[in-house]
Amino acid sequence: MKAETCLNLCEIEEFECIYPVVSGVKEKIKFTRIYIGSYFCDELFLKIDYNNVRNLLDKISNTYKVTLVIPIFCQGNLKKGKEVVHYLIEYYHDIIDEITVNDYGALSMIHQFYNADKQNNRLKINMGRLFFKDYREPRYEEYFERNWKPKSFSFILKSTIEKYNINEIEIDVTHKSINLSESPNCIIGLHTPYTYMTTGKICEFASMYRLVQKKFRPNADCSKECLKSVLEYDVDDNRKWFRVGRTIYFENNSIRISNFDENTKDTIKDNKQDLTESNIRLIYFPLNELVTHIKW
Repeated sequence: MKAETCLNLCEIEEFECIYPVVSGVKEKIKFTRIYIGSYFCDELFLKIDYNNVRNLLDKISNTYKVTLVIPIFCQGNLKKGKEVVHYLIEYYHDIIDEITVNDYGALSMIHQFYNADKQNNRLKINMGRLFFKDYREPRYEEYFERNWKPKSFSFILKSTIEKYNINEIEIDVTHKSINLSESPNCIIGLHTPYTYMTTGKICEFASMYRLVQKKFRPNADCSKECLKSVLEYDVDDNRKWFRVGRTIYFENNSIRISNFDENTKDTIKDNKQDLTESNIRLIYFPLNELVTHIKW
């Protein structure tokens, strides 16, 4: 049985070149679900023109389901963030059937208002990639080559999944090999082919046109400068490194899943190889395609 493949447009859905990017990916990869919103930036999440995003989705197809991704809101943006989330759930009611949250406050809120009744739940809830804090450093080869078992696969995680009726947990693959032998009983979403290295509340792009004394402020207001360019880093480790918005990513496009089943060892490479387990998702981030379309 094949793993489900999804397209992650978070952080990049409003780039001017996004339609040709998606069209190119669609020709190579058969994806059944699209992720929109933001994992890392509440300022961007609140400023996205979701009418344009809906038009983009309609141009692609009318058969995809959508997962709405919510970032961690700072205190100043929390009230407006709740209002925007509620609006989007109503506006996209025909296609949004999942919502990904990235902190326990949002998890509790969404569960209370949209999924408290397990017999008649409106939305499935996912735990996003910011819940999972495993160390990530591919430049230490011996560390990166380990067969990695996520430290978050614990009794506490499994209790949280049961308490909040979690549909999916999303993981960045921080090593070359991931051991899912102790994974919880839910969908496991693996972000590919890039792992986020680090993120924060200070945005380099938002500081571009500010006076020196006003640069690099946490949660600074912006004009979505991050949607005009991507920074590439020159790191001597034979892999690609990029900054998109507040977040730095490194390339990890060939990973191995070990011990998911005692009789099965499968490999994911470039999002093309079949897996035998149906509860794995590959969440594809088209960063390589985006970079080729940006006018340098």
